[in-house]
Amino acid sequence: LHATLKGVPAVVDLGADAVAAFVGCGHHGASMLTRLADIHLDLRPLGAVARSGGSFHPGDQSLTTSEWWQGAGSSLVFDTWRKSELHQELSGWMLQEASLNQLRRRWSRSPIASLGRPTQKDAAGLAFHRHERSWLLLASGCKRWYFYDGSGPAPATALERLSESELIHREGESSAGLSGHEQLPGECVLVPDGVWHCTYNAGEKITIGLGGMGRLSSDAE
Repeated sequence: LHATLKGVPAVVDLGADAVAAFVGCGHHGASMLTRLADIHLDLRPLGAVARSGGSFHPGDQSLTTSEWWQGAGSSLVFDTWRKSELHQELSGWMLQEASLNQLRRRWSRSPIASLGRPTQKDAAGLAFHRHERSWLLLASGCKRWYFYDGSGPAPATALERLSESELIHREGESSAGLSGHEQLPGECVLVPDGVWHCTYNAGEKITIGLGGMGRLSSDAE
């Protein structure tokens, strides 16, 4: 699969109804919020998440999902620690969609769980960064992705978190290598090795993404 992408991100549309049925969160994520209310989230500064290439390091703040949803801490949760309370709770909710089997078996050395709450100012997300191959299925909300052609130098705004309008302005001036996609529930975004990408959560609903990162060479691994 990775070879067929030839370094270009791709989107697979599984359909929002299938996501709602399997994950049990509906199109608003309300039931998932209720179920996650008392678990503790490990929050990290978003700049540190981007600089680490998504790798997990213990956070400096721990809040319940309920506290986080009420406005405490960073507006984005990005968790790749398999033993975290969030992943332990979500482990039984992962999609059984057959089309995701190859991704789960070969692109999921680390699991990804991403939660984003609506903000009144700049949309939550991560600055331009890159890492090993990854995939993210959106279960609720809306997420705008920007990709940068990795064949040349790094993006002008690499690792620098900006408003969406400023990012488009600066990258548009510096290079023609910028592309984007607005991800909706039921869509799975595939990002090949080393592709620069950044995200902006959008809309008035909780944004919930589930996925994986990193190459696995065998089922045993």
